[in-house]
Amino acid sequence: MRLLLYLTLLLAVPLVSLAQPASGARVLEGPAFAQVSSLRGRIVRNLDVPQGVPAGASAEVQCEYDEDGSIVLVTIVRSSGYLKYDEAVEAAIRKAAPFVLTPANGPDGKPVRKIVFSFRP
Repeated sequence: MRLLLYLTLLLAVPLVSLAQPASGARVLEGPAFAQVSSLRGRIVRNLDVPQGVPAGASAEVQCEYDEDGSIVLVTIVRSSGYLKYDEAVEAAIRKAAPFVLTPANGPDGKPVRKIVFSFRP
């Protein structure tokens, strides 16, 4: 299955997203695609899926990071319904830091350092 990455708007702030595309989303290409794809791979390698989590579970997580790639905030946007899995996803994201990404520019021209991922066991 081909991994698609999307630049999307959430509350008027562009986010790099690995979730389903929002209306008006643009597909990332080139270096941005490669950077986010590589980061997602690091997160998945760190993800230790707890026993009992069904294959159909899905968690959507927003990450905010600063200039040096350190994680500032991890927010569960949509829970999988399995607390242990949501916690494992957050832990895997924190282990994957620092995020080495070229930030997208928001409507005000300032860099936006938020990214949304969707994970399934």
